[in-house]
Amino acid sequence: MDPEFAAFFANVFCTIVSLVLLIKTWRRDVFFAAFFFMLTLYSIVPMWGYLLYPEISGVVLRMYFEVWPLVGASLFTAASAACLYLAFRFIYTPFTKNVAFQFQPTRSKSGLVLAALFLYVATLAVTYLQFRSVLSYSNASDEQFLESAGIAYKVFWQLYKTSTFIVLILYALVRSRVHMSGLDRKFSIVLLAVLLALYILITLAVGSRTDPLALTLGLIAYEYYFRRTAALETSAQEKSPRSRLRFFIFVAGFLLLVGVALTVLEISRSGGELTRDDLEVSGALQSFLLKDYYWPFHVLIGAIAHNYIDPLSAIASNLANSLMFLGVDYLQYFVVEQWNPGGTTRTASPAIYAFTEGYVVMGWLGPIYNGIVWAMGIGIWRLLSRSNNEPFNAVAYAICVAMAANVARSQSSYFIKDIYILFLPILYLYAASAGLTLRRRSRLAVSPASAP
Repeated sequence: MDPEFAAFFANVFCTIVSLVLLIKTWRRDVFFAAFFFMLTLYSIVPMWGYLLYPEISGVVLRMYFEVWPLVGASLFTAASAACLYLAFRFIYTPFTKNVAFQFQPTRSKSGLVLAALFLYVATLAVTYLQFRSVLSYSNASDEQFLESAGIAYKVFWQLYKTSTFIVLILYALVRSRVHMSGLDRKFSIVLLAVLLALYILITLAVGSRTDPLALTLGLIAYEYYFRRTAALETSAQEKSPRSRLRFFIFVAGFLLLVGVALTVLEISRSGGELTRDDLEVSGALQSFLLKDYYWPFHVLIGAIAHNYIDPLSAIASNLANSLMFLGVDYLQYFVVEQWNPGGTTRTASPAIYAFTEGYVVMGWLGPIYNGIVWAMGIGIWRLLSRSNNEPFNAVAYAICVAMAANVARSQSSYFIKDIYILFLPILYLYAASAGLTLRRRSRLAVSPASAP
């Protein structure tokens, strides 16, 4: 059989299976569907690009492995999507149907929280002014530069990487008005405006795409939950028509500002820097294909091409990267080493398509692994937004959905590490501001209507 003919039908089959299952998932659980959508986006676009424009994979990415490995990668992805859907029905849904924890009201600490957020924004502003002259896309991914830049730059970089979540917290505080005085709300608006301006300036300077995508997903998820549940019902009833109009203008303006920033970012990053003389692909098509979603799927194709199956490496990498400061390489390092020794580091790599881990662990039985592991990981994150307090649930829901794109290009250790590094500290800030504390030994049932 002609390999290109086989790859074409394998791609068609994978595309149809993925889209059908995505639609079925979306009708049942939008939270899970957000992750399913990103997994689909990170597979469909690069698999068709690899088949139709192999010169991009070969010349620009230097990851072209002929056509037959693409057939295997497409069928493997379709099988993984099917197993993930089955795990969604029979593992994720029962696992997340009950509330895991319950809040009780306590004294609001909004003053302390806003003071801490002010210190955060002020530190980010000062360090941005200090390092703005060295901010660039190349430096942001240069491991040697990051190591030599000093502790102050590392603090700045970590503040920037968490600013997506701080923006979401401030947005939620302003949007919900939960346990906030008028002064608190005005101060939060000022902090939000300053932080968003810094966020846009830094993002433009370093050329980040994943971070603004995460923020956009988080904002959309928050508004979706806000509209679909009874969260903030009391405060909504107290709003006058004029107040509602101000809120609508605020939300529309905020989302428009983020959209403009993303557009400017795309224009600034879509120049001719990736154009090669021997490419017959237009600059516009390159600009569409060569996004963060294009590289990771090639790692799966390469793993299949080199028949790279090493469960011990996958287990060791996941265990080490579930913790901090161990410096063990990510899984993509071990895979890419098969054809490009020394070409991958912890700060500069093509990332890894999520389903690749299943192949490395179990070979062609990997779809079973992918279904179970990723359904459980997404389920653990979903439990963070299963409480008896809907305003808190809206924030937790948005923060987790914001990371859907990162999950699609990461290994499973991501599910564990981000809980204690990012989610719990950020959610604690919101809970403290809203006057919430955990009630021990509680477990409640969730009505289907209360959870979008």
